Amino acid sequence: IMSKSEETVSSSSSTLDNAKLKDFVEKSWEKSVLKTLKKKKIYVHIYTKYVNEKIYENGQQEKAVKLLSDWVKTKEKEIKGLKMEVLEEKNMTPFIFIEVEAFKTESKQTVLMYGHFDKQPVESIVYVYVYWEKDLHPYKPVIRDGKLYGRGGADDGYSIFAAIDSIASLQSQGASHPRCVITIEGSEESGSPHLYHYLDKLKNKIGEPSLVICLDSGAGNYEQLWITTSLRGILIGYIRAQLLKEGIHSGASGKVRDSFHIIRNVLDRFDDNITGKCKINELNSKIPDNHIQYAKEMAKHIGELVWTELPLCDNVQCQIPLVNDENAYELLLNSTWRPQLTITGCDGIPNLKGGNVLRQFTTLKLSIRLPPDVNPEYAYSIIKQVFEKDPPFNSKVDFITNKHWGQGFVCPDFQSWLFNAIHSSSKIFFNQSALMLGEGGSIPLMGQLLYKFPKSQFVVTGVLGPNSNAHGPNEFLHIDFCKKLICCVAHILHKASFH
Repeated sequence: IMSKSEETVSSSSSTLDNAKLKDFVEKSWEKSVLKTLKKKKIYVHIYTKYVNEKIYENGQQEKAVKLLSDWVKTKEKEIKGLKMEVLEEKNMTPFIFIEVEAFKTESKQTVLMYGHFDKQPVESIVYVYVYWEKDLHPYKPVIRDGKLYGRGGADDGYSIFAAIDSIASLQSQGASHPRCVITIEGSEESGSPHLYHYLDKLKNKIGEPSLVICLDSGAGNYEQLWITTSLRGILIGYIRAQLLKEGIHSGASGKVRDSFHIIRNVLDRFDDNITGKCKINELNSKIPDNHIQYAKEMAKHIGELVWTELPLCDNVQCQIPLVNDENAYELLLNSTWRPQLTITGCDGIPNLKGGNVLRQFTTLKLSIRLPPDVNPEYAYSIIKQVFEKDPPFNSKVDFITNKHWGQGFVCPDFQSWLFNAIHSSSKIFFNQSALMLGEGGSIPLMGQLLYKFPKSQFVVTGVLGPNSNAHGPNEFLHIDFCKKLICCVAHILHKASFH
């Protein structure tokens, strides 16, 4: 049964043929997209600003942008009303902006679609040969068993192709869609420091989108559409403890404590070092009831996959040791709504060839995941007070940050038409209803987009499912799942043209 708005538009737009939609996406990917994604060292070898400041002069990002923009140009005859521009500014990563006029609809709404093309690095060539499977390599794309292996294909290399094909697949059969703008940035893996600048610069062209579709998130399995309802915030900081003006012989231990033990003591102020439960009340957020229900539904649906997807060593237990079907949702809430601390780097500690020295200082790099609704700048001020207050033995303890932080994201409640479109698209192309999930990772740009467009609806989705291993070894894009997701996005765009 069509709504009144659908009846009005139906006179100028054909009924959506789902079989034709699937066929279009299938042919486009097999004949065009995969060939582009497989180009060696041009596309999957694009570092992010955060790990390679030379990107402003080495031309890698420009090569990627040319590859992507050249592909978009091949679609100009297929997509009516398509306009593209590439924005490049000094000491900033490039930005691709695409506009597509509304097609066969009187709707005045705008849909903004987002993706990024920058990548996380690989630790070292030794790491590749030790941890990547034989015949697989981060910078040599390989298709095997229906998966495209290589760095960044799923995070987030597919996004521009998905956005364009979702529109092209509709126009190919005369099906309506609202005005669309596509934004593809090059600094997401660095916390999107340039995104806001470009959004401000383009604000008159973007307008006020009624719907934002982000194609940079994950999935709980490959059997249905997954919509991300929350993302944790992130705070990266450095804690440093010092007791000595210079290193001395370790025979003096017992007269003065080792700086590492000072840090160990101070970190215990953050959480229980066994359960991981955060001791700082200001960082603990009340989890909304609907998000607890989302976690329960997800745990019920994917079962043991909640914990079996982790590459645990033999006999190793999860953070909830006796995890089972009844309490697995708590493990999900641990990783989506509760603050957690990870040590990701160190300084002042030599390798195993280090001498018998009581070292001058120890520095640890901390990655702190925050509840979706906790402001990271506020969190930093609280953590700094907790860490630096009354240090053991009057040692010198400092907690600093380079402001590499990002706000979390809580998805606004869905309007009824969008809720129905999400679930109907999943039923059509996956034969199952969609599921909602909270993500343990952080996509700071989502907080930026929500702040920038507070009245918009949001659909946050992506292809990072089980074992896709973003940023890690054997990273892959699940090709068939990706094709179905594009069809779902097209279906949602079509429904949006009636509102």
